[in-house]
Amino acid sequence: MTPLRRAPGPRGITLIEMLVTLMIVGFVASLVGQALFQLSRVERLLEGGQLRGMADSVRAEWVRSAIESMLPGEAGSADRLRGSERELQGLSADVPMLPAPGLASLHLRLVFLDTQGITQLQLLAPEPTQGAVEAEPVVLLSWPGREGRFRYLDAGGEWRDSWPAPLGPPGAALPRVIAVETGLAEMRLLLAATRASEVPLPSRRQVEAM
Repeated sequence: MTPLRRAPGPRGITLIEMLVTLMIVGFVASLVGQALFQLSRVERLLEGGQLRGMADSVRAEWVRSAIESMLPGEAGSADRLRGSERELQGLSADVPMLPAPGLASLHLRLVFLDTQGITQLQLLAPEPTQGAVEAEPVVLLSWPGREGRFRYLDAGGEWRDSWPAPLGPPGAALPRVIAVETGLAEMRLLLAATRASEVPLPSRRQVEAM
């Protein structure tokens, strides 16, 4: 007699398959839980200000690099470097853009906010084209109080409050060094020697004479 064969049909989950599935789900849940824990820990560190000093150092280094990469620009054009105690504008080869830094207008401004009692070092976006929405300035650094200014070292070793220096050598498009005085305790002074000037940073005596 020929034995009867059961017709093929849907097969249920075996105990081993169910255990393996539960193990995988538990492992994934554990990884997700650890990731959420680490994320909340980083958020607490940021809120507590423990990483704020590191973030300020990174932004300050970018400011220094952008100023060091400034170019003379054509005389009489908007790209010509010009600055005052509270504002600096010119052409730089290291302006942050996506997908990578590149050549663009660099416009930095020091602004005191009365309502908050703080000074901000802002990066202003280029003027928008007709019909485009004006972008909000990017806050690079901030500190309490009104302290903060730009200074410019001319070829004669004199610090100026504005650029171009009215009494500087003729034809000097770039200062030797641009200094940014901040109110930050850990970095009260940022010095950047413009690359086109090909001169080193000033000596300690020159800095103290500021």
